[in-house]
Amino acid sequence: MEYLSSEATVTPTKPVPFSPENSLFRLPNAKEKAKRNDAYTKEATDCIVLPAQFYSSGTLQSLTLEHGVDAFLAIEIDVSRLNQIHQHLWMVGQAGPGRPLHQHIVYGRKIACTEQTDLHLLWEDSRLFVKPCPDYLLSYGFWERHLCHKSELWGTAVGLLLSYTWLVQHRSDLRIAHAEGILPESITWERWTAFTASLAQTMEAEGVDNINPRFRYGNLRLSRVNWIYRISARSRTGHALINGFFNIYPSYTSFLARNTAPITVAAVYLALILTAMQVGLATHRLGESQTFQNVSLFATLLAIIGPLSILVVLVVFVMSYIFVWNLFRTMLQQRGWKVK
Repeated sequence: MEYLSSEATVTPTKPVPFSPENSLFRLPNAKEKAKRNDAYTKEATDCIVLPAQFYSSGTLQSLTLEHGVDAFLAIEIDVSRLNQIHQHLWMVGQAGPGRPLHQHIVYGRKIACTEQTDLHLLWEDSRLFVKPCPDYLLSYGFWERHLCHKSELWGTAVGLLLSYTWLVQHRSDLRIAHAEGILPESITWERWTAFTASLAQTMEAEGVDNINPRFRYGNLRLSRVNWIYRISARSRTGHALINGFFNIYPSYTSFLARNTAPITVAAVYLALILTAMQVGLATHRLGESQTFQNVSLFATLLAIIGPLSILVVLVVFVMSYIFVWNLFRTMLQQRGWKVK
């Protein structure tokens, strides 16, 4: 008998999306659970192992199969921020399945591991964010006890599970998934194809209407998601306006370097314009044109004031806001840091 959880329900409202014989992981039974951790790790490699702790509301919460699972899942597979801008996702990605892993490698993208589910399948020119597949999504017993009794949770979990079938469609994709830690190496090609076939059969019967709206789209371009999240009415806060959906700058130096580059290009372009205008003013026809002189005056003032104004906004306002926000958040964490 598998190890029962006090949070489990005996009346699931949604079906497990794959058959029990195709389950790739299982819950530990009471005998295995009673063993020491080292023996458990060596002898029960097909059992799911949850993290010992998870971060919630400024504190570290303890987690076991008997306690904290529902709260953990609510945070672990949360994609609510993307759902806030779902009506705009057509501008950042195509509806339908995402590309397999080998195509991203062909495009020169590196696989960036992330445990943040709402970053899963978002991409930049040089990298693709992928959340490693949690063992519990591949366990029939875990689905029965924790994922099938809430329709909203079921829809998000099914969508996340489907995304791995998009990523791994060929043997080469599975080799990449093993190398990047996306899927455990214990999953062979034969077991994976049987699992995906069972999942596809269930989803044909269930349909896609109950899947979380985020997973009706595959890969999403991060830069566009950032801009849409900044201007979206539902996420219009000072922090969202500055950082967007995901802050891609690891330091203040990288922030300044990336944002001052366009200013430098604009300044060089204005310098070329001013040089051409100097030549024009030296000619008889343009030198006597009042309109051309007014335009030259405007361009001169723009070249002097424009870059300086932008730098002042970036340094004084934006960086000051980021610094104060990070300082305030750090102070709050220091006051409330504890383990429950």
